[in-house]
Amino acid sequence: MNYYNVYCDESCQLERDGINAMVLGAVWCPKDSVKKISDQIRLIKARNSVAETAEMKWGKASPSKNQLFQ
Repeated sequence: MNYYNVYCDESCQLERDGINAMVLGAVWCPKDSVKKISDQIRLIKARNSVAETAEMKWGKASPSKNQLFQ
């Protein structure tokens, strides 16, 4: 049997943000790949001088941050 971790997030909180639409998103990965993926994310953050504990927001990705995704 395969086990997966699922990570979900929403784009806003309709009641507080005054936005008419909300986007729900999710990604999943095999449970046995979590450490490898986490290590890769840490390397990307370190390479770009982003604190290891900092949350990276997709809505704040701009052309000046393109190097994060290469």
